[in-house]
Amino acid sequence: MKKTRKKEELLSPEESEQHEKELQADHLTDTLSDTQRQLESLIGNLPGMVYRCRPDRHWTMEYLNEKCRELTGYAPEDIIHNRKISYNDIIVSSDREYVRSEIAKATEKNSRFELKYRIKTKRGEIKWVLENGTGVRNKKGEIIQVEGFIQDITDLVNAENELVRAHNRLNVTLKSIGDAVITTDTKAKITFMNAVAEKLTGHNSSTSAGKHISYVLKLINMKTGKRVENPVERVLTSGKPVNMSEHTALMAQNGKEYIISDSATPITGSNGNIIGAVLVFRDDTEKYRTARKIESFSRIFEDSLNEIFILDASTRKFLYANKGAVSNLGYSLDELTGMTPTDIAFPLTDEALNELIRPLEEGTVAKNAFELNHRRRNGTHYPVEVHLQKTIFDNRDAYVAIILDKSEHKETLMSLEREQKRLEYVLEGTNSGIWEWEIESGQLTINDRWAEMLGYTMDELQPVTYDTWLKLTHPEDLQIASDLLEKHFRKEIDYYECDTRMKHKNGKWIWVLDRGMVAERGPDGKPLLMAGTHQDITDRKLAEEALKRALEKSKEADRLKSTFLATMSHELRTPLNAIIGFADLIEHDTPAAEAESFARVISSSGKHLLRLVQEIFDITIMEAGELKLFESGFSLNEFMNELFRVMLQEKSSMGRDRTNFRLVLPEESESFSLHTDKNRLRQILINLVKNAFKFTDPGTVELGYSVDRSADLIEFFVRDTGIGIPDEKKEIIFDAFRQADESLSRSHGGVGLGLAIAKNLTTLLGGSIHVASEKGEGSTFSFRLPAAAIGMESDSAENKQHAPAVTYKGNTILIAEDAESSYRLLNVILSKAGANTLWAKNGREAVDICLSDKKIDLVLMDINMPEMNGLEAAALIKAEKPELPIIAQTAYASYNDRERSQQSGCDDYIEKPIRRPLLFSKLNKFLQ
Repeated sequence: MKKTRKKEELLSPEESEQHEKELQADHLTDTLSDTQRQLESLIGNLPGMVYRCRPDRHWTMEYLNEKCRELTGYAPEDIIHNRKISYNDIIVSSDREYVRSEIAKATEKNSRFELKYRIKTKRGEIKWVLENGTGVRNKKGEIIQVEGFIQDITDLVNAENELVRAHNRLNVTLKSIGDAVITTDTKAKITFMNAVAEKLTGHNSSTSAGKHISYVLKLINMKTGKRVENPVERVLTSGKPVNMSEHTALMAQNGKEYIISDSATPITGSNGNIIGAVLVFRDDTEKYRTARKIESFSRIFEDSLNEIFILDASTRKFLYANKGAVSNLGYSLDELTGMTPTDIAFPLTDEALNELIRPLEEGTVAKNAFELNHRRRNGTHYPVEVHLQKTIFDNRDAYVAIILDKSEHKETLMSLEREQKRLEYVLEGTNSGIWEWEIESGQLTINDRWAEMLGYTMDELQPVTYDTWLKLTHPEDLQIASDLLEKHFRKEIDYYECDTRMKHKNGKWIWVLDRGMVAERGPDGKPLLMAGTHQDITDRKLAEEALKRALEKSKEADRLKSTFLATMSHELRTPLNAIIGFADLIEHDTPAAEAESFARVISSSGKHLLRLVQEIFDITIMEAGELKLFESGFSLNEFMNELFRVMLQEKSSMGRDRTNFRLVLPEESESFSLHTDKNRLRQILINLVKNAFKFTDPGTVELGYSVDRSADLIEFFVRDTGIGIPDEKKEIIFDAFRQADESLSRSHGGVGLGLAIAKNLTTLLGGSIHVASEKGEGSTFSFRLPAAAIGMESDSAENKQHAPAVTYKGNTILIAEDAESSYRLLNVILSKAGANTLWAKNGREAVDICLSDKKIDLVLMDINMPEMNGLEAAALIKAEKPELPIIAQTAYASYNDRERSQQSGCDDYIEKPIRRPLLFSKLNKFLQ
């Protein structure tokens, strides 16, 4: 406060001097206060945040103006002295080190700094900021503060990035696109041709430069044979994009015709004036690529920021609207479908709409463009530019309308779209990854699709360099790719093109078609810039590999089929020759003794055929997964002794008199029992022993088992001292229809199913089969099964073949059988046993006979018969006479037949060919 004195008061000289100093101090204080208010007002009106902070790791703020709220979303007092959050935490984590490093460099040089980085606002938004500042030093020269100005430049950065991407797309597409590209000046004289255009036209770009485009582009209508107007001339005349009419063919210099589709677009300068035209066309000789165009347009339409509609040509109603239309107008897709242009546009009436469409209907123009205003659902309006074109949609005439938003907030986007207009159709339908390589620095610029092919986002791959490509490319492909790159650098090849494998984020390898070319060279010819594309060709490569494998598999299958057919012919014809030959001899008054001998040969040959058929049947149902197991408990030694006696007879029948056969049982094994499918275990061992007999003459074959008590396992084995198996054949002997010796001159019989069946059955029983063999030293086949020393369990009655009954005298048995030979066989067997028989030739007759008054004691019911099958007949009989025994019989021997027969009411089941002991055993259960 200013000090005052009364006028009349006299002051000493010292007091006067002091009083004057006080007045000056008061005046200086007022002046500083005014200055501070002016500075604060000026700082408050700046378009950014003014700060002063300490140079610590938190950038601890000592001063922030109110613009802090607008920029960061935080109040200044939240950040000052790190009360709630530090400014360092607001900086995006990946940019913090960059900010610290750049400020350190500038302050160390005592210079101002300017840097761009990202911050994360209180609402979670990411903003780009531009910071200008400088360091403040004390008298010792130490940095004690940093102060400056931070401005939001997010919109500017986004616009710059979009322009850079647009520039990259333009360069890359022109240099590496697979379509032909020709550019001209305003007089339609050629200024550029890419290699694809050279190939299709047959003209060289260097010799064609400066010549009129009609010199290289000779177009005719395929239907009429007449010349087609050059699209470039139409573009330069009208100033609008032009699409080529259908059925257009290009006449190359060598006389070859290419069916092409193309588009021509004006090239405009920065002032909007046309400075030339670009023509893009492709070879559609194979087909018109209609499906691909529809797919491409569908993708472009759906994802476009512009509004895109398709309206019915007759009703004028919208058939389709893309996401841009839904977003801009505020209507749902369902609401827009069925509306008409007059519902969303003004000034537009039905009459005015018809006038706009009429030139398209009459064919006087290919496209029609005009301006309107669109009305959003909330009632607000915005100006639009409409591009209307005729098309076919869902097999009906329609119009596609592409709507460009001309409102102020989309002006930047429209500018970019105009810049890229000349490549609108070049980019159509491409789904390629794009790359640009600065060769000297190693900097690699890629698009989102490049990263997406490998399962990454752009951020995950940053920073992207040439080393990124090296790291992701398969080492075996790098040398090939490098050699091709060097050839292209030396101009030995026009393009770099290579199929390479690249590692996907999930760890798998994908195939990529990598194509590109040098876009810029130095004065010495050294390549500086290269651009190109990536295309995912994994599906194509997999298809090629699958086709190759299929061809190899087909060749192998043909070879195996020929071998199998030759083997089957031999195996079938040999017993059939004996059966037919000896049966023929019996018919010609053969003496009884000799006929009996012939009958034994016929029986033996028939059994051989039966085994062959059974093997083929077994392997078929096993491969189909239909085989079922029937487990029971049985004495293991009793089982092995019985099998040994059977195989002794088999050895004799195979003529292996010089082969010794031994049974090897472990000591103290009398109490061992096993719970498994006894018949299937027997089948495995029979196949292994027969296989050993086949290849051991002379020599020794041993059948046996051992017990591993520690693991509670039983190991069965068949050892022989035969010819052995070569190492290279051990992997195939368990394959169906495969043998170690598949030559036509092999001396051993069989069709190669025995070991395959043994392997499959072993797996079903819970074990696995192994072979140890050396050529000329013999073989040992072994397999292990779970063991259980659980005491003796008797076999079920149906597995034991009882001695036949002495007589069935007084019993009447109905034989339901459509095959006369089968009936006659059963009739002879049963008649000799004293039974009376009746014959039903189909299921219907069997039902009628059983439901009549005739006394029938048992029915032998064939499953497969005409008119009515045996299962249906059995169900009807059981419904009326549940006490009447029915035994199902079948020649199919499917493992489902047992269950099916039980479900239909049959009391038992027997397979063909029927053996007398088993038949009598079945009959005894019901007749005695």
